[in-house]
Amino acid sequence: MRVGKITEAMSVYGWKHDVLCAAEPPQMDDVYNDKFIIPGVYEQELEEVIKNSDASIIHIHNEPNWPVEVAKRAAGDRPVILNVHDLSSARPFGEFDPYEESSFKYADALIFVTHEQRQQAIKYGFDIDKPYRVIGNYTSSRFFMDSTPLPHVGGLVYEGGIDERGASDRWRDQSPVADVMESAGLTLNIYSDRNVSYGTQHPVEVNFPILLHRLAQYDWGWCGVSEANDAWEGAIPNKFFDYMAAGIPVIAMNCPQVIPFCDMGFGVYVDELEDIPKIVKTVDRRPFIKAIKEGRERFTMIRHIEPIVDLYKELTCQT
Repeated sequence: MRVGKITEAMSVYGWKHDVLCAAEPPQMDDVYNDKFIIPGVYEQELEEVIKNSDASIIHIHNEPNWPVEVAKRAAGDRPVILNVHDLSSARPFGEFDPYEESSFKYADALIFVTHEQRQQAIKYGFDIDKPYRVIGNYTSSRFFMDSTPLPHVGGLVYEGGIDERGASDRWRDQSPVADVMESAGLTLNIYSDRNVSYGTQHPVEVNFPILLHRLAQYDWGWCGVSEANDAWEGAIPNKFFDYMAAGIPVIAMNCPQVIPFCDMGFGVYVDELEDIPKIVKTVDRRPFIKAIKEGRERFTMIRHIEPIVDLYKELTCQT
């Protein structure tokens, strides 16, 4: 989704993008000029497409990270950008990614979602001594909703990646949130492509506009994790802006990059798990919904894309 949002915003400034990916883009497929679909995305095919492309810039979105070195080999004199959605090294107990370090090495420029994420890359010893820009996971105004024809469900919803209770990597284990909700007679509603043994699981919805209608059925969106870790410390998650687009306020914890948005009235930031069901049960959502619908236009990708436009110009020596 971040790829499509950036592509849409860049097109306003005259930068057209082809997309090369493993499957037909499930969202925003209309924003791309040409689409090259390589099932599995094999190294040799990736290299061949890039070599034969007339693109002036090769813009790689991680993950995975291995395409950066391949792209640099195939690009010739053309610059290669690594757009860092996530840092695998920030995930506690996660699997080691042997290509993460080399992706920073071979990239000619970097894009991060937050300044804190760049500081983490420095901490992990990655090569960041090159041009860079920072742009959050802002949304597209085409997805803004004021209401949904679907019936109101209420309560708390979570959408996105999730881990099973007690999973070895644990950075997306939302079972403590589900447990504290259950103890208060409530439930954590989950929309994810992974089934877990807690909360109330709903079928994954890959059609983004329909997903937003699903989210709009609930009162609050959950963003964060019960135990602080580096993965959430530097992230400004897509899901936060998805909830904003759907018109529902957020309850956030251990996700400090969303604090400024909560301070604007878009949600509530908590320090204790026990506060979550209390908010769901007692807090009036109407002032938050009003703040969201009046203020979310300021946080679209098109409103914030100029640093990436400037980076493209810098890399291609344009003025």
